[in-house]
Amino acid sequence: MDIFVYSLSIPFFPSILLELAGQDRGGIYFGISQSVGNSLAMFSGVLSGYLSDKFSRKAAVFLSQLFSGGCCLLIAIGMHYEHSPFKSILFCLAGYTLRKINRTYAIMVAYTMDTTAEKEKDRHISRLNGAVGFAFACGPAVAGFFSTAMQKEWVFLYGSFVCFFSAILAKSYLVSAPTSTPDRSFSWKAIKSVVFHKKMLKTFTVYFLGCLGQFCYISTIGLVTPSKFGISGVWYGYMVSYFGISYAVSQLFLVPYICKNYGTEKTRLMGSLAVTGAGRLYLGFTKSVYILFILHFFVAVGSALLMHTTTIIVNRFGHQFHLGGTVNGAMDSVRRLSGVIAPMIAVPVHYVYYKKDGTGMSPGAVLASLFYFVGFGIAYKLFDKVSVKATKNSDGTIQSKKVQ
Repeated sequence: MDIFVYSLSIPFFPSILLELAGQDRGGIYFGISQSVGNSLAMFSGVLSGYLSDKFSRKAAVFLSQLFSGGCCLLIAIGMHYEHSPFKSILFCLAGYTLRKINRTYAIMVAYTMDTTAEKEKDRHISRLNGAVGFAFACGPAVAGFFSTAMQKEWVFLYGSFVCFFSAILAKSYLVSAPTSTPDRSFSWKAIKSVVFHKKMLKTFTVYFLGCLGQFCYISTIGLVTPSKFGISGVWYGYMVSYFGISYAVSQLFLVPYICKNYGTEKTRLMGSLAVTGAGRLYLGFTKSVYILFILHFFVAVGSALLMHTTTIIVNRFGHQFHLGGTVNGAMDSVRRLSGVIAPMIAVPVHYVYYKKDGTGMSPGAVLASLFYFVGFGIAYKLFDKVSVKATKNSDGTIQSKKVQ
């Protein structure tokens, strides 16, 4: 429900900003919104994860859904003032930007790890990510369908209702406290020792580069599709829905099969980055709508494998020290940091090198592929073929050793 409501806005951003503020200014507004929103999320991710460790996942999810409902109301107000561009842009940007503070997904990953038997963790993380993919697909499709039958603001009023209903479900059905974290006497020294451990820094570096590539693409693809592929507005939302379905199918079926039968964590990280980077690179040059959809399937597979492998590595490490929410929040903050930096790089590059008639390459997609390939190289150089077992010392620091 959380991801579904978030994705309701995808068919309208950045197209609504382009309509209200013009091609150039609307794109700039969208880039600024991405950077500011991800800056806020960068801090809220690790903080919300830590608070969920210290208090409870249930309270964190309940409050996050109430906050999301409020953000949807802001967007609905903005849509209502569509006849007044300044007010419309102000409220839409406020709701869309502030919504990024809500980091429910990171908390739910930790909740899944807390409440799942050890041998089932891998499968249930795939299921959770599959649910995210389907929700990401349903939001744009539902928004596109209802926007043709009713006023746009009603779509976001509906989204606000879903958020409040989700909050009620969280309060009613989630357990009150994480079952695997009975010790809540955390210290910042211990948190720093876990989050900045060498193994975590390696994983976060590779994940950061993959996310940097993803956000470079996201920041510019909405600006490219109208002129290059003839896709905009609601149809752009349908394309995102297709990507979400591909991602969900990958998480539910392909990723578990690959993880069970092929390679190590290192080779899976490298493979996911290579496939996604190659797909983004070709998307930077093709003008075919058919190729656009075909390649988005392979990009979805690569993205799913990267997310799943990184999530398993991070959670396996963090839950040894009862800091599952904190490490998930840190992982989410790494993702948001890339979301701050990417638009600052990709949007200027797009406006300098992209031909407005759509005849040239898509600079954002090509730039994205470079970050994926750099991540591939770092994963090859830094990751070991053996796993690392870590233990916490009495002073809260971490001691690790390699094991076969």
